[in-house]
Amino acid sequence: MAAFAVIQSYVAPSKAKSGAQMAVGVVVWNFGTEAGHLALLAKVNGVDVRVIPDFILVEPNQGGNFIVSFIMPNQVAQMEFTAFHWDVTQWVFDNNNTLTILLDTATGQPKAVVDALLLTVPKASKGDTVGVTVKLENIGDVAGQLAPVLTVNGVVQALVPDSSWVEPLTRASFAGSFVMPDRDALVEVTAFHSVGGQWVFDHGSSFTVILETAAVMPAPAYKELNASFAGKVSFG
Repeated sequence: MAAFAVIQSYVAPSKAKSGAQMAVGVVVWNFGTEAGHLALLAKVNGVDVRVIPDFILVEPNQGGNFIVSFIMPNQVAQMEFTAFHWDVTQWVFDNNNTLTILLDTATGQPKAVVDALLLTVPKASKGDTVGVTVKLENIGDVAGQLAPVLTVNGVVQALVPDSSWVEPLTRASFAGSFVMPDRDALVEVTAFHSVGGQWVFDHGSSFTVILETAAVMPAPAYKELNASFAGKVSFG
């Protein structure tokens, strides 16, 4: 049998970042009984990409190595390969196969989100102490220093601790309190992560604590008070 090309194996990453220069190795095997020229065509997401070299002379039961070169797109790379052998006057299709390279979306940084903003009461009277618990989750790819900033009506309030080292997909708790002002209290939390000594904003959450006011009973009018006692008081 003349040369017969079969795509045998790949050397490729399972995922890559957008814009990365890709070089995927493809081994095309000659399963024929004669030496022959083998060629490979490749597409990424339906678009032809460069293959080096154009063709290779391969002995029977041997493989030829091709390199497929392209720039990783900003999406999953669906690769299609087609192998041919040369039959005196033309290229003859023998075999095809596919390969998927996932898009690597990892940032290599921590990222803080406010997982919970817990207050001891939903409403309070002026002067009451309101307890606050903040929980931050690290949804980034690596561990890092996370910090929340707590404000009440725009005034910064202390939290303990002020920051914490948090592993990926784990949480840290921070506690604090404030004195209820003479109006509704807008409680806001903003979450940050540290990179190179700089704090980077990630996320925020808020809750309003309602000012509770005591109900004041109006004093009865004189005529109403006088009428209520009519016939019930006697002098003698």
